[in-house]
Amino acid sequence: MTITRTATRIDPATPRRNATSSSDVPQALLANLEYAGLSVPGRRVGSDYCAFLDLAPGHLAFVIGDVSANGIRGARLLANLRAILHSQLRSPTQDLRQVLQSAHRLFYENAASIHYATLFVGHYDDFHNTLSYVNCGHHPPLLLHEDADEDWLDATAPPLGLSARLDCSMADVRLAEGDVLVMYTDGVIETENSDGEEFGVERLAEVLRSHAGVPASLLVNRALSAVERFRAGEPSDDMSLIVAASRTAPRSRARVSRPARLCDSTARTHPLAGRP
Repeated sequence: MTITRTATRIDPATPRRNATSSSDVPQALLANLEYAGLSVPGRRVGSDYCAFLDLAPGHLAFVIGDVSANGIRGARLLANLRAILHSQLRSPTQDLRQVLQSAHRLFYENAASIHYATLFVGHYDDFHNTLSYVNCGHHPPLLLHEDADEDWLDATAPPLGLSARLDCSMADVRLAEGDVLVMYTDGVIETENSDGEEFGVERLAEVLRSHAGVPASLLVNRALSAVERFRAGEPSDDMSLIVAASRTAPRSRARVSRPARLCDSTARTHPLAGRP
């Protein structure tokens, strides 16, 4: 099944290779990773934030998040958050924690106390096949391995906007041959069928595993098509999905590490999202 509703490519500060329906845009030169993403708008003004950001040759940032506010207010907060990150996330040598501290501070100053944003920011290093990340309360991305094992990139910080202080840590993981990293917003996994049952992360993982080895752009399309078939009625929420597939030479796999070192600063925190 092909997605037939109007779809929007993820916000490409610099568009990336294998982005769904983006064969006409420049491609990032990554030797060991192919990736794609798609945002499908719901009925309301969009509150999802997805982006690919070039940091340097061989270095790419993945960003995915969700602002709690809807309508015009949510759109303004989303635009502010997007502008903050695009202006500050510019180099592979930057400490992601400091970037998120700054983003949090500015978001906190602009958002009402009832609003927050969940945000996952990952820096992929193509030379070492590693992903360093900070997860501010967003739904944990899922790392699927060829041996059917999996890792969850759980929250390392609370969401942006809940308090004046952000305490966060950074984690990292190495991607091995055949690994597939899945980043998504709640509109994907919380889509309900006619019985009120949610699509869920398990179904999402099953769809991706059943199409292992196909290009990342096809993985995105087939996953969202599965959500379309499952759903009853029209979507009320945005659906955003990023898939990154490692095509590196075989190697031993390193587990996700979670350093205890925290960054403490006056900055806002995002609400923590638990594992679905």
